[in-house]
Amino acid sequence: PSKYIHIGGDESPKVSWKSCPKCQARIKTEGLKDEHALQSYFIQRIEKYINSKGRQIIGWDEILEGGLAPNATVMSWRGEEGGINAAKQNHAVIMTPGNYVYLDHAEKKNEDSLTIGGYLPLETVYNYEPVPQQLSTDEAKYILGAQANVWTEYMSNVSKVEYMIFPRLTALSEVLWSPKDNRNWDDFQKRLLTQFKRYELWKVNYSKAYYDLKASVVPSLDNNGVLLKLERKYKDGKIIVNNSASNSSSQYNETLLIKDNCEIQATLIADNKTISAISKTFSFNKATGKKITVSNSPSAYFSKDANEFYLVDGLKAPDDAGYSASEWTLWEVGKDIEATIDLNRSESIHQVTLDILPSSSGFIKIPQQVDIYTSADGNEWNMVATLKNENEQWNHSRNIALNFGQVEAQFVKLRVYNQPVAGAENRGGIFVDEIEIK
Repeated sequence: PSKYIHIGGDESPKVSWKSCPKCQARIKTEGLKDEHALQSYFIQRIEKYINSKGRQIIGWDEILEGGLAPNATVMSWRGEEGGINAAKQNHAVIMTPGNYVYLDHAEKKNEDSLTIGGYLPLETVYNYEPVPQQLSTDEAKYILGAQANVWTEYMSNVSKVEYMIFPRLTALSEVLWSPKDNRNWDDFQKRLLTQFKRYELWKVNYSKAYYDLKASVVPSLDNNGVLLKLERKYKDGKIIVNNSASNSSSQYNETLLIKDNCEIQATLIADNKTISAISKTFSFNKATGKKITVSNSPSAYFSKDANEFYLVDGLKAPDDAGYSASEWTLWEVGKDIEATIDLNRSESIHQVTLDILPSSSGFIKIPQQVDIYTSADGNEWNMVATLKNENEQWNHSRNIALNFGQVEAQFVKLRVYNQPVAGAENRGGIFVDEIEIK
């Protein structure tokens, strides 16, 4: 009965079409340019059929590849670019970008239940604006709205689905049902506590991630150690911090300076009850906390606050944690990683270790090669080590260690060769945790 028929159109492996004799024959018969044009040919053909039944098609943004069918509505999931392009071509668009509205992504930085990966906190959902600024007033009218997606590969029961969608669905509802000028995150937070009571009356298994403490690690002013900053949305109560190195306990006020291996436990207490608790284990080496610069910025697809300092912040993801763990930083295919670390002074070093996520799927890539350079002044460089993944020895190993003779250097540079982009369907990249220097 629906006016619209969703035809999918996403993640078609065009590499297979190149070796398919029937696909190649169709390309030749129809005078098509390539496999992207073949997909467009099919989309336009099926659209005519569906239009003949008085219906219209909706497809994911891949249906743009090779040319968009005349009356198609586009769902933009791989970011907003597809939706922007479709609106500029006067096509209806439903915005559903993965980094804003995929509710199968974790709401906690270190989620305690299995998810597909990615990090999407409540505040990010609330602050989403479905109408991109790049569109003119005339183009913006083609944005019909937005849609949240929740894919249930890792959800075996309704209770888990409820946990993943509430309260983020409430946040998106207010975004879509309220004028932009009427939306206010601070005001929403005040009303959210009442909404939690409604969930409890409904017997909904909602996520309580809103109460969680947020820990961020930033460089110290002199790059000698790291600063741990704790933030919270729930303002009642107090934060108590325990430091294993000093075996001390104190109330948290500002940032904490960390200079040695230790475990920090922070607890939010209100009305004599523990509301939230987190633990961070710091492991130091000669690179920890030092100034680092990279040639290509990491991807914001999984974490919008991803930055190069994650590589030297002293925090490592647990061995059993997938790429959704907050410590992993993604460099997408086609982007090599060139990271330069300033050790503050000349140091005697003999080993550099790159911590990567082993490949468990085609989405997780492994470096092709790693080169190490050293310098006394940051200008003149000497290559001291190079290693290739010739026997796929890194595919199942978390650490890539490059050893070399003892050298004196203040600056260390790593060149990590990523996998090339082999087509529009080639996604993912290298997930990197820590760079360690000994």
